[in-house]
Amino acid sequence: MVTGMAKKVAMENEPFAAREGRMLDGAVALVTGGGRGFGRAIAETLAREGARVAVVARTEAQVREVAGAIAAAGGEAIGLTCDVTERAQVAGTVAAVERAFGPVTILVNNAAIAGPYGPIAETDPDAWWAAMKIHLYAPLLFSSAVLPGMLAGGGGRIINVASRAAIMFQPGLSAYVVGKSAQVNWAAHLDAETRGQGVRVFAIQPGDAPTAFAHDTLGNAGARKHLGGMVDTLRQWVADVDPAPVLAKCGEKVAELAAGRWDGLAGRYIDVDWDWNETLEDIGRETA
Repeated sequence: MVTGMAKKVAMENEPFAAREGRMLDGAVALVTGGGRGFGRAIAETLAREGARVAVVARTEAQVREVAGAIAAAGGEAIGLTCDVTERAQVAGTVAAVERAFGPVTILVNNAAIAGPYGPIAETDPDAWWAAMKIHLYAPLLFSSAVLPGMLAGGGGRIINVASRAAIMFQPGLSAYVVGKSAQVNWAAHLDAETRGQGVRVFAIQPGDAPTAFAHDTLGNAGARKHLGGMVDTLRQWVADVDPAPVLAKCGEKVAELAAGRWDGLAGRYIDVDWDWNETLEDIGRETA
């Protein structure tokens, strides 16, 4: 359901609406998991670049806060609460965005969950599968819901916020690792199917920042029991690293992808910390 509508407002210090050279004027963006961390940074950056943004998450207070912050800076946003694994709720959310702003042209699948933690032999299969639904079924539901509008309108961008976990193995963290790995492969398939119709699909490693996601892991008894030394390393990292620059860089890179500036990187795993020009050169050599 719609929990808050943010209207354009005037503001000092060069509000969003006054900026020149914005990449996304006229775009309509939907960001899942947009209430905090990377999702919030992405939503605010897309708005700064001219997109009208739907901030989607489970927590009403979070989406209200983010939509309100965007409005206070001169942007346009709505806050929507949604269980991203429930098909009817996803359909209702996309319909609400279309009523407010028009067809979605940018979809950012960012919603995620870290657990359950522990060896597969000891993990509740239902809990494990519930995590997979967030990582894979939710992007499928949202993509299926927005693709008709994108295809009818001549194109769009779907950006899946993946993780370094997609290219690693980590005993005790299989639900997250397998979910992110599957998400990357799924993005490659979807891009192959839609690129000829103007829709490009990405899977991006957003950077490493100690967000609330990391704090949730530190506070989880299962993580402390099964991940041991990894949790100790994470605790020190959280204490030492400032998340702000990482979040800002992720937002900027996602905005560039949404604007079509890096379509040559579509359909594959990419990392915000890579030199994307070099990556394009490597791709060119691979396909030559």
